[in-house]
Amino acid sequence: NLYDNRIMNEQFLIGTHLMATPVLHQGADTVKVYFPQGAWYNIHSGQRFEGGKEYTILNKLPDPVPLFLKDGGILFVQDTTKVTRSWQLNNTCLLYTSPSPRDS
Repeated sequence: NLYDNRIMNEQFLIGTHLMATPVLHQGADTVKVYFPQGAWYNIHSGQRFEGGKEYTILNKLPDPVPLFLKDGGILFVQDTTKVTRSWQLNNTCLLYTSPSPRDS
């Protein structure tokens, strides 16, 4: 089983359909990622990864932390990069979805 203690402490499942894989070691610009069963999609690039395998993912600063959405998942995101007060929030959200099996 590739999901050993080394990997388990370096990638983070958020629920069952979202996974974060930050680079945690100083000077590193790649991270080894094990994807649980199913198809996973990088929410930034749309690249597809097959579950049950380990991949090396490039992540150089200032790139965002790699986030992966499992097939069938939905993620709502609101851009808060320029928000300093709650009244500046608006109701505009980004919706990330992964394709259904018949779309892929």
